[in-house]
Amino acid sequence: MVGCNLKILHTSDWHLGKKLFKVSRLPEQKLFLSWLEQAMLEQNIDALVMAGDVFDTPHPPHDALELYYQFLEAMDKHSKKVFIIAGNHDSGRFLQAPNFFLKNKNIHVVGRFPSDNEFNPNDYVFKVEEGKNQWFIHLLPFFRSHEVLEYVQRSKLITETEFPRMVLEKPEQLIELGIVDVMNRMIKSEYSTDEDKTKRMLVSHHLFGGFRLAGSEQSVSISGLDGLPSSLWGLPYDDLAIGHIHQTQRLREEKPRAIYPGSPIRFRFNEKREKKISILEWNDKDIEQSFIEIPEFRPVISLKLDQEDIKTKLASELINYKQNYKLAGLLEIKIKATGAVSGLADEIREILSQVEHPWELLSLQIEGQSAALSSSEKEHAHLITNIGGSGANLEELFKLYYKKKYPSQEKPSQQLLEDFKSLIEELERS
Repeated sequence: MVGCNLKILHTSDWHLGKKLFKVSRLPEQKLFLSWLEQAMLEQNIDALVMAGDVFDTPHPPHDALELYYQFLEAMDKHSKKVFIIAGNHDSGRFLQAPNFFLKNKNIHVVGRFPSDNEFNPNDYVFKVEEGKNQWFIHLLPFFRSHEVLEYVQRSKLITETEFPRMVLEKPEQLIELGIVDVMNRMIKSEYSTDEDKTKRMLVSHHLFGGFRLAGSEQSVSISGLDGLPSSLWGLPYDDLAIGHIHQTQRLREEKPRAIYPGSPIRFRFNEKREKKISILEWNDKDIEQSFIEIPEFRPVISLKLDQEDIKTKLASELINYKQNYKLAGLLEIKIKATGAVSGLADEIREILSQVEHPWELLSLQIEGQSAALSSSEKEHAHLITNIGGSGANLEELFKLYYKKKYPSQEKPSQQLLEDFKSLIEELERS
């Protein structure tokens, strides 16, 4: 008997239309989607799963939309199934608006959490099959706490008298109750005559225990829950294909295995260089998981230098990036000043012009002695931070403010710091 041979590619967090400071990342994203199309063909993939944050904003720019639909058109041309959910950056309504046309092309988009338990599971559960083998794909888009609470209330999962009290005292229990109820209804909707020939994948966009942040994620929370409830571990899923975290990671080896493929490009200077997609292959009885590294289309680096080392070390640091990148590199430089800094940006620009690969200086941060910078120097980099005396940067100033404001606490939480960084980045882009 011939065994099953089905392959699904799992990706997430494209953030089409995103910018780093004022530089559009669409050129890289276009190269990534072109590479992804070829990977689908070379790896003989049957279906693509996109686990949320297709776009960077609820109302993406036209060129980001055009890129998205060009990719979907390519998938249709190659007869590939596509499953997409909305992430916290997406507008669920906007994303699933073209479903009337897309579903005829085997492209299935789910943007919103069910409103009550009368929902049609066929709008959330799909399958990839070969012979009698059925791989069920459950699509659970990003949701906010009020959506799940409304589901619990409308579905009458608890009494009307108990609901207000639990909303105030134990909202996390209500949210877990609603999520698990939706999952169970999805599972019960499946039709399978042979459990040995059935596999299940949950596609979601949320936090799940044990994750590591990359630094460029926008904070999400579910009223009292740190992420998806741990009770999902007990449901009969083989794999959880998750989005939201930008760093590639495998949370569990045992069933259900949980995978974050991460974002396809680096959205911040401090993110790890390696980016990957996840491949799930069903051979006979088992599903094997592997990662494929995504090529880097442009270098995105941050350098720390002493002022006196700029002439001797800057060029030598950049020489390491000799490979044939298709796009100019994006550069952040942090300098510890020991003298006057007037003319520093022009000096750096002159060094960059002599390096073989083209670079664009996006951020010049100067710590140390305070000095005036010319208007032309300020125009050269999108951000120049020049804080005298203490050598502090914005993050350190925030920590000092927090300590003064809340003396009983030693320091702000890591999540609060990440939120602060995200806010600063948004201000820099505006």
